Amino acid sequence: MVMSFERLREISACLKVRKSLIDIFSEERELAADLEGGERLAQRLDAMICGYRSELEELQRERMTIIQAAAKLPEKQRNAIILHYDAGMTWKEVSDALGVSLRYVYKLRGAALE
Repeated sequence: MVMSFERLREISACLKVRKSLIDIFSEERELAADLEGGERLAQRLDAMICGYRSELEELQRERMTIIQAAAKLPEKQRNAIILHYDAGMTWKEVSDALGVSLRYVYKLRGAALE
């Protein structure tokens, strides 16, 4: 289970990057299409955007698989794990968000990762 949650952290970071790249290349594609002779560049950018969208969809499917596995955990454990690994919060931020002690969050983490 630990590896799945570590992978969730990686996926969350990759999703942010892919979304940013799609936004950037989409803007560049619009600019290229307006240029004289920019059709070829626009086509290359379209291909890159399509590739990033495919990767994004695959990452989202993998993320949902891990989230569904986490759904089997008790609510407090699940919330702590998702906030840390998916939302990127520190364990201290998780304890603040849940309104519990940091020590208790570590207990939740330990139980969830068993």
